[in-house]
Amino acid sequence: MSNMVTKFATQPESINFLRTADSLYACDFRAISESMEYEISAMWKYENLLPWIVSSQVVVVNEDSVGLKYFSRSKLIVLPKTNDSRISVFKRYEQGLDIKRLWVAIPHPDADKFAADHDLELNYSYSDFLIRNNKLRQKSLVGDKTPKWVLVESKEHINELAKRKGFFKRTLGSGGFTVFDSGGVLTDKNFLKLYENDQKNWYFEDFVDGKSFSIQCYKYKQEDKVYLFGYSEQQLVEGKYFIGSHMLKLDQLRSNAFDQLERIVIDLGSVLKGYEGFFGIDFIVDPAGKVNFLEANVRLTAATIPTLLFNKTNSTSAEYKEDLSVSELKDTDIILALDKINNNADVLRLSPAEIDVEQAHLY
Repeated sequence: MSNMVTKFATQPESINFLRTADSLYACDFRAISESMEYEISAMWKYENLLPWIVSSQVVVVNEDSVGLKYFSRSKLIVLPKTNDSRISVFKRYEQGLDIKRLWVAIPHPDADKFAADHDLELNYSYSDFLIRNNKLRQKSLVGDKTPKWVLVESKEHINELAKRKGFFKRTLGSGGFTVFDSGGVLTDKNFLKLYENDQKNWYFEDFVDGKSFSIQCYKYKQEDKVYLFGYSEQQLVEGKYFIGSHMLKLDQLRSNAFDQLERIVIDLGSVLKGYEGFFGIDFIVDPAGKVNFLEANVRLTAATIPTLLFNKTNSTSAEYKEDLSVSELKDTDIILALDKINNNADVLRLSPAEIDVEQAHLY
């Protein structure tokens, strides 16, 4: 076995691509939604995440960032929200530019245009993003390390596959909104509409019993080595909707599981070749201890930032909670993002007995 994957509880100040001079840093999650044509008010909150991990740089945010108690200091450029939540940060940027590079946590077609219009070096294009995150390509590479799957060929094929226990999934999708349980798929109007509009990009994946986990990683462009900095058990609703993570220390990742994950990373070599940035791998560990690869999200994921902050504390475990009602917040919660329209928040919840926020503050 090679030493392609190194386990280390990295902290954000140690990651070079978060400290690139003359750069504008931006976080826009719109390109991973079910459709960029849908108005999703929650997209506003994600624009305010990067100042948690980027220090002494220029970062775009919106006005909801004012109430967040960031651990670091950067120059924040506030881009006010509009009445249309589909409008990206890149279309709203009107300030002058004294930068050479645009660093995006997640690509967007508008980011490509913005970089081209202003002659900026771009870290990750949208076309590259579509190639690296193609789930069918990923599954083909890992072979039998993923649950059995088959490309959906026709409506008639759906009728046959629906008799099996499993999930219909779209080649590009996130958060469970393009994942459909076979038990109700034949009467699910949302699935049937989505399939009708995009019939070539669906596959069926057999059900695997076990627990759902993810690892958080990053790599540099000129290296094949991958740095694994986070490990967590995913919290899912209806077996598919991500609502948070139970974060664990890296030494709780058993050696057998780590060895299997390293083989998967090696198999994904062509997906990761030349990539620089964060990525996550979702997997299920079955009762026999086999790691079943589900997908690689080659981008900043929802768990990236809470994991990096968790690594800055002395806690042995923590909970990352998405869309937690403001009424349920605790005084010790680290509020990562606020959704003022839906009155909820994404938080990192540490054990009160183990909190050591002061030592993490202002790196």
